[in-house]
Amino acid sequence: MKPWIRLGVLCAVAAVLAACSGNQNVVPASTFGGSSRSSATHIGVTAPLRVTAADRAAAGGAHAFSYHLFPISSHWGAHALRASKTSVFHPSDLNDFGGPLMKSAVEHDVYVNCKSNDGKCWGDPEGFLRNVTGSNLVKLLGQYTKAGAGAYTFGEGTPVSYTAYSKIYYDSDLFSILHAAALAVGASGYSNEYHLFLPKGTDTCFDGTTICYSPDNPSTWYFCAYHGEVTFNDVGTVVFSVEPYQNVSVKNVGGCVYPLPKGFNPLVNSTDSTLAHEMFESITDPNPNTFGTLGWYNLAYNMEIGDLCDAFPMVQKVGTKKLYIQTMYSNKYHGCANGP
Repeated sequence: MKPWIRLGVLCAVAAVLAACSGNQNVVPASTFGGSSRSSATHIGVTAPLRVTAADRAAAGGAHAFSYHLFPISSHWGAHALRASKTSVFHPSDLNDFGGPLMKSAVEHDVYVNCKSNDGKCWGDPEGFLRNVTGSNLVKLLGQYTKAGAGAYTFGEGTPVSYTAYSKIYYDSDLFSILHAAALAVGASGYSNEYHLFLPKGTDTCFDGTTICYSPDNPSTWYFCAYHGEVTFNDVGTVVFSVEPYQNVSVKNVGGCVYPLPKGFNPLVNSTDSTLAHEMFESITDPNPNTFGTLGWYNLAYNMEIGDLCDAFPMVQKVGTKKLYIQTMYSNKYHGCANGP
């Protein structure tokens, strides 16, 4: 597989990395059982899971939260390289800092307040995850995780009904939803990831900050999505991503969707590209902090495998579909590629 473009020197705003207080070296539980929840959240059952007072209480005790942001397009760092053919290998390569990796993983979707109780509000993320797990693109991960065929699979889609105090979801809201889903599914640790899909019109901000996904308020709109991990006292460490509605852009501000070739659905392609970005970064760096537990990371540019290539989309075949989504960074090619 040929690399799509080789990266030269990056000189732009990098994706933000932030780590919150708490013990960052928690050994995660692999799985847990004995949940009193119904297993009715699995594929084929559309009754939404309801977040309980117990989930909210568990969110209040969450700790060891770390995350890495995917900023809006005005902050993507590689635009200047579109016309560059200069091969400057080493500055852009990822380094292994010895932190945890997801050498195999089940990908779980969590659909918040979608009227159809599935992924249709965001296109078809389930279809994408089913297809990408066996795609040429996912094989690129082998150079970092040594994972073989079939290491990454799709688990289920879980619809969730949630009532927030406002249209802005804060950490406690997201952790309550995440706890409910992880408890119902019964799986956690570095072999599982939960993608929280937020409905159109919902903003999300980090507690006590103006760092938000807020297309309706451009002055605080910084990111499109993020991935991270958090530890709950009962279910252990949970790896997750937050996936707000991606088919958004604001003139002279930025957005989360690429200008697409004719015939490509903007909702499907923006959702799938961001989902791939967060999935790949979670697998190669699930605990994204700077306290000695980083996985594969580029400290020089403060970037992960997806950040280095978020400005380099291309048409890729994923399953039977052709999608216009971003490429991923390959140390093998010292550049952005769509396969091993």
